[in-house]
Amino acid sequence: MALFRHPLLAFYLPFAIAITASVQAVGVYLVFASLIFPALSAWHSQRPLLIAGAVGIAGYLSGLAASLWLDWPSGPAIVTTLAVAAILATVTRVIAARR
Repeated sequence: MALFRHPLLAFYLPFAIAITASVQAVGVYLVFASLIFPALSAWHSQRPLLIAGAVGIAGYLSGLAASLWLDWPSGPAIVTTLAVAAILATVTRVIAARR
């Protein structure tokens, strides 16, 4: 299709549809925390994909574990642990850079 020949449109149109659907499914805080916290923790790092992936996986797994063990709602638990994982990754990276 001629509509998808432009590379930015081929990315942004499906991205917009996916974000809209996921916001309706799981909520705005969880979607945007999933987008922002890993990217923010990997900003200006040597290996941004590795750090962002690790923060995302650690945040989701620890949030789901906290939700299961502490009987918390899963959405707020995941958002909180994503924030904690992003802060820990950023602090660790800053301390390692000073050595």
